[in-house]
Amino acid sequence: MKILDTMESFHSYMSLRYILPLKMLEVANIACCSYFDDFYTIAKRKIDVVMRLAELYRPYLFFKAIFDDKNTDMLRAATRNSMDSEDVFHFQFDPLTINWEDYMMNVHFPSAVKHLFK
Repeated sequence: MKILDTMESFHSYMSLRYILPLKMLEVANIACCSYFDDFYTIAKRKIDVVMRLAELYRPYLFFKAIFDDKNTDMLRAATRNSMDSEDVFHFQFDPLTINWEDYMMNVHFPSAVKHLFK
């Protein structure tokens, strides 16, 4: 997987790697009397979906921030004090225990790509 650090680098990468070849396929399709029409339509649709998803995720992809979970900690402490032990177990959630890089690279992105290219 290629990791890009700006939206401009993403657009450049997509243009060179996918959009330019798609344009060449469009010309070949016209020259060959729509022989490649099905392949062109499917490829264009996939590229369009990727571009739309990139625009949708844009605020999250290049967002540089540190999140604070003090309120979640206070909620966990309040539930710990007011609920029985079984309920506390079911409502237990600690974002520090999540390996976010592993989740994004091995769960979220592969799942999005799998459903995107069905």
